[in-house]
Parts: sequence; structure tokens; C-alpha cells
Amino acid sequence: MATIRMQEYVRAPDPFTLSNTEISKHIIGIHDSTLAARYDVLSLFNFLVNLISNSTHIGDGLQHKLKGFKSVEVVENKIPCSNIMPSAHKLKEISCLMTCHSFNGHAGHETVIWILERLRNYSWDAKAVIALAAFAMDYGEPWRLSLLQHASDSTILEVHLFKFGTEEKSRQAYDVQFTTLVDPTLQLIKGIIELEGLINDKAYSRKEVPTLYTVQRETYTYWAIFALLTCASRITELDWGVKTSEIVRKINLELTNLNIVLQECKAQIDALKDYKWRLSVFQNPSGVLELLKTLIYPRHYTPLNIYDDHSKSVVPLDVLKSRHLLLFISPLDNVEDEIWVLKTIDKTFRRDKDKHDHSILWVPIVENWNEENKAKYDYLRSKMPWYVTKYPSLVKGIKPLREEWLYQDKPIVVVVNPRGEVINKNAMHMIFVWKIEAFPFHSDVDERLSQHWRWFWNEAIQLNQSIGSWIKDDHYIFIYEPPSIPGSKYIEAPLESIKRDHITRIADVSIQYYNLREVETSKFWDNITNSFLSKIMKEYSAQDPTLRDLEKLLTLRNANGWILFSKGNNVLALDEADIISKVLAEYGIWKLDVVQKQGFDNAFLDHYRRKSARAPRSCSNLQLKNIRSGEIPLNVYCPDAACMMKMEIASINYSCCHGEHFKHGPTTEIGDNVHVPVEK
Repeated sequence: MATIRMQEYVRAPDPFTLSNTEISKHIIGIHDSTLAARYDVLSLFNFLVNLISNSTHIGDGLQHKLKGFKSVEVVENKIPCSNIMPSAHKLKEISCLMTCHSFNGHAGHETVIWILERLRNYSWDAKAVIALAAFAMDYGEPWRLSLLQHASDSTILEVHLFKFGTEEKSRQAYDVQFTTLVDPTLQLIKGIIELEGLINDKAYSRKEVPTLYTVQRETYTYWAIFALLTCASRITELDWGVKTSEIVRKINLELTNLNIVLQECKAQIDALKDYKWRLSVFQNPSGVLELLKTLIYPRHYTPLNIYDDHSKSVVPLDVLKSRHLLLFISPLDNVEDEIWVLKTIDKTFRRDKDKHDHSILWVPIVENWNEENKAKYDYLRSKMPWYVTKYPSLVKGIKPLREEWLYQDKPIVVVVNPRGEVINKNAMHMIFVWKIEAFPFHSDVDERLSQHWRWFWNEAIQLNQSIGSWIKDDHYIFIYEPPSIPGSKYIEAPLESIKRDHITRIADVSIQYYNLREVETSKFWDNITNSFLSKIMKEYSAQDPTLRDLEKLLTLRNANGWILFSKGNNVLALDEADIISKVLAEYGIWKLDVVQKQGFDNAFLDHYRRKSARAPRSCSNLQLKNIRSGEIPLNVYCPDAACMMKMEIASINYSCCHGEHFKHGPTTEIGDNVHVPVEK
């Protein structure tokens, strides 16, 4: 039957002239994956390798070697799934085809196709191992009867392998074939088994391990069977028509390619396992150290050290164990502004005792670590007085960093507490806008701060609709109430001078201002007072920053004028008119800082803080007018952050307006005027 089939395909292609893709087209259609059951292929393969390996030791001392060989150990290593084997007739048919015919390379291709057709319902690794079993039926025959006589309970496989022939082959034939072709063929089949195991495990998706879904595993089986045909022809000294060196080169090439595929698969699987581990820690860290190890280092890397650029030393990562951290994560380019604003935060951390447990750690993301990037890293490090990761090239948690913290190659600041819990995935925006006022940088602080002054803007826009447009366009805004109309010139004149200044124009600074002295403000102040009273009656009102700002504005109303300075709706300063007007008048002193300190607001605030720190402080006087309902607040605290003392009640005035304030009936209301000073 086999002979007739060989004659039918005398014009078969030469496989050595075909690409693997072309070979795949010839064989993929004769594989039925729906019926390819899974067996314990590896156990059968190990059994066959044991048999074949021992069969290569043929020599003059054959019987002596057999006498000392414990063949029973091989026989007792039963094959768990012996039903992997085809019928005895089919196995013998394949074995006979390997050893009983002389073929050339063209016919060899058709022989492999024929074998694959006969094994169409087996997996690709099972096809190769069954062909190996057929080959082993003739390979090493002198041992089989010896092994068989020790077998007490032989399986079908063992009977198939051991019941044929007693012819001894030459030592040279076995040794040469094993070292040149049999050994790489066995390695190739073992690789096929490993690859098939990964594919059939179905534990990995195409996205997770893409190589598994693109590899042409059928061609590896094709060449493994082709090599076994060659080995069998060499043993039986048949005319094969294919140079041994040619097939050896081809098998070694396929083995090399398969090993590359397996290495890629293992690398992708290892990367997947590493990612899942890091992702689980990102989502449920046991502490800040574990989170940092997961973000920065390889899984088993030691030692875990970082730079402390404040003390200019290398310190262990453990120094951050109990700290609240601002993780400054960024590329190496265009981060100067972020460094500048974070310096102001770091300075406050070191200055204020209640913030000493807060620190900044820079985690630069550098995917191409070369000399140019190393120079950038060293330069930026020199600008930072905080902690810095020691080896940027080691940062391994980039994938969960992008997915969990939404890092997109732009600077972010992730706020983490000592338990490793992420308080804010990106506080960079609020730090730019509010700076240290956003402390402790929780995700809800930005919303609170943005709503913080809504009470003021709502009332201001009622006085002048243009203020809404200024806010929308993010202009610098000065709103003020001088002590008198003539006093307005001490505010407006320097503001106009600043707007015309060359530096202001270069920096593209847009300034708007509005004088409350020029409009009726009684409703404005009534609503501000009502907002204050509403806040102060609530529990824990002393900790409410909005309440302090309401109180401060009401206190400044009774001072010698006041000025509020903002960028958009972000209020940056509120103080006595005398202090802020002097800062404006001295613009010539600090105007260069507008460029050097990245913005008009930063330069203004820097000069304002110095001026404010030296200014003498007068009493804070709070007067509440037209209190029409509710209790008179008795516990009022000084709005000055440097004081915060409880204010003393100086006097209370009661008045009756005989219902003139009301138009809904003759009701009598108690209005009062509370005058509350405190010495500081």
C-alpha cells in the first residue's frame, strides 16, 4: 500500500526548496483539531528517550553492558495514557514505511504527508511522539527482548516496541546519528511538546502572549518526522537521496527557531505574571514600601536604595516607611516648572513641624537609558532637594503605572499615605493652582478649594458681570475697597503702570481690576455676613477654611481698606489695602522675577510675603450688622493664621427699626451690632 502511494507522488515538491509557510499550506488541512484529544505525551516521550539513549551504547561489550543495565526500571515506568498509541497495525505500518523503502527528498515530503494523514486526529506533539515510537521499534533492537523478559505487566506500547527483530547494528551508525541528528531531533520534539502544552493550556489570551497565536507549530512536527525518516534510512543503510548534512542543518535551524519562539513565549508569560503581581499590589498594597518596590524595582532586586538630595547621600528605601509621599513621576524633559513649584512644597514640609512626615520622591521614567539621558537625569537631580530613585533604568512598574495611575509621559504627582493607599492619583494640577494651600492634597481638596471662594465670586459678579468673563479667561484680578474714593489712586495708578510695563507685556500678563467703592455694596455685605453666620453655627466650624476667609473679609472691611488678588477664581491673597498697594508700587523691584519665577503670581506672592511679614499688625475688628435671626455667635476666632486666638466680645448694640426693613407686615426684629476686637 505504501509502495503504491509513493509511486503516485513522484513529482512531489522538494521540501528544502519550500518555505515553512508553503509547507504549512500542504499539511494544515489534514489536521483535525476538533478531534485532537490531549494525552500524557511527555511521559511517553520520556520513555522513548530513555530507550533510544540507551540504545546508542552498542559496542563489543554489548552483553556485558546489558547484564548490568536495570532495564526493569524503564519497563516499570508505565505510560499513564497508553491509548495515545494507534493500533498495532498502524504503528507497524508507519515503522515499516520508515525502514523498508528507499526514497529521495521529494518522496520524503509525501511520506511525511502520508504519516500526518494517518495521524490527523492527534495533536501536533502527539503526531511527532507517535512517529518517534514507530522509529524506536527498529532503533536499538538488541535490547528489546532483554527488556521484555523483565517486564511483568507490559502495556500495548511496550509490546509494540519490544517484540520485533534481533538484528544488531554497527556502533558507528548509532553513534554518528545520535550525535548529529537524533539528539537535535529529540530536542525538537521535546520543544514541540512544550509549545503544544502552552497552546492547549488556554491560560493566555492573544493579547497577553501573542507569539503562541502566530507560531506555525505544524512545520516543526513536519521536520521532526522528516528527520526521523532520515535517521531510519541511515540505520537500515537505505538509499535516502538526501545528504545528512543538509537535514542536520535544517533540523538545527528549526530547533533554533523553536527555542526562540519558546523563549519569547516564556518572556511574555513571565512579563504577564510580573504585571499581574504588580497590578495586585497597586490595587491592594500592604504598605508604602511594598508599593514603591512594585513601582520601581525588579521583583527580587536588592539593595533597595535611593538618593537623599537634601543631605547628598544614599539612603535605604526604608526611610520612607512611615512617610506620606508625593511621588513626582515624570519624563526627563520639560519639568522645570514642576520642579520649581514642588520646591515651595518641599520647603514648607521641612519648615512646618506638622508636615515633617511628608516627603517628595522623584521617580523619573526613562525607557532609553543612554549617556544623553543620564546627563539630563544628573542635571535635574541637582535641582531637587528631595528623594530621588537611584537607577531610573530599573523602573519596572510602567504598565500598571499607565493603567492604574493614568501616566501618559507627562509629569504627575501621586499622593500616597504610609499604608500605601493612593490618596490622589494626580495632585499636580491642584499644586500648580493652590500650592501649599492644597495640603494634604486629597482628591477632594481641589473641589473644596475651587468652591472655597464661590460665595465671594457669586456676589462680586452680581456687582459687575465682566468679572465672570475675567474668571473664565483666567486673568489676574484685583478687587478692592479703598478707605475712601481719593484713596483709590494709590491702588489704580500702580496697576495701570504695571499693565503698561515692558516686562508685563513680554510675559503676556493680563490684569483686570474693580473698585467696590464705586457701586452700592450693602446687599453684597449682607450676603457675605449671612454666609458667615450660616457657617459659624455649624459643628466643627473652627476648622472650616471658608469660614476663616469669610471672617477675614468681614474683619478687613473695618480696616483701612482691603485688596483681593486672584488668578481666575483662585484667590491668592487677601489683605489690607496699605500692604498690597505697596507691593504694587514696588513693581520695579520685583518685576524681573515675573520671568525668573515663572509667572506674575509667583513673583507677586514672593514679594508680598516678605512685605507682609515685616508689616505691623493692628487689631482685628469684626462687626456684624443686621443679624435678623438665630443666635449671636459667641465663639469667634481670629482669622489671622498666625494668631487664631478666640476673640473677645467688646460690646453688643441692640436696635429696633420699627419694621422699616420689612415689607411683609408689622413685625418687630432685633438687629444687633457686635464689635469684637482682639489684641495680637
